[in-house]
Amino acid sequence: MKGSVFNKAMKFLGDFRKTELVELMTDCQDSANFVFMEEEDKNDQYSVFFDIPLLCNFFSTFAYTANFYVVGPSSTKYTNCLGGQDALAGLLIGAMPFASLVSSIFFSAWTNRSYKAPLIFAGVLMSIGNLFYATAYREKSILMAISGRAISGLGSPRIISKRYIADTASMSTRTAVCAFFATGSAMGTAFGPALAILMDLFDFDFDFPLFGKVYINSMTGPGYIFFIVW
Repeated sequence: MKGSVFNKAMKFLGDFRKTELVELMTDCQDSANFVFMEEEDKNDQYSVFFDIPLLCNFFSTFAYTANFYVVGPSSTKYTNCLGGQDALAGLLIGAMPFASLVSSIFFSAWTNRSYKAPLIFAGVLMSIGNLFYATAYREKSILMAISGRAISGLGSPRIISKRYIADTASMSTRTAVCAFFATGSAMGTAFGPALAILMDLFDFDFDFPLFGKVYINSMTGPGYIFFIVW
């Protein structure tokens, strides 16, 4: 009888110690996972602000938005100077986003394989489009100006940036990255018209070798500036 009671007491003690050991191991594992996730979050936060490809996409978003809004203040004046009606100013502005609808399908398929190549190609199209837009003043061609804006729209890098966020940003940093790019768009929206107002202070021309006469004023200045930027 006494041996039976002793055996039950020892069994109860053994089960108790086993339960405590399991709970202790579970707590240690949870603590280790928490530390690991915390370190992973720190690494993700580091990549948000120091990832070079991310910064390149951020700059392209800022530059494209500024490039879109920079022609707004001078669009009507530019179309009149090129012999067009006031209504063509809307076409001059709208040609860029309309063309971007077409290129977004192409860039979306291209980014399945690469991000660098389509981003470079988009920058080249933006440069060519801005050069066409600025040179239209010398050629007195409204069609050339609209074509330049359309070519710039074909080089819209926005879909590339969005695909980059969707494919590379982790769940823990995606909100921060999206906010980062939204800030870039907002900055471009403010910088574009401000640059157009600043360019109203300049009006001069000069000869450039192999290119000819270059006119810098409120209408052509934004085109030449973004030609260099891209």
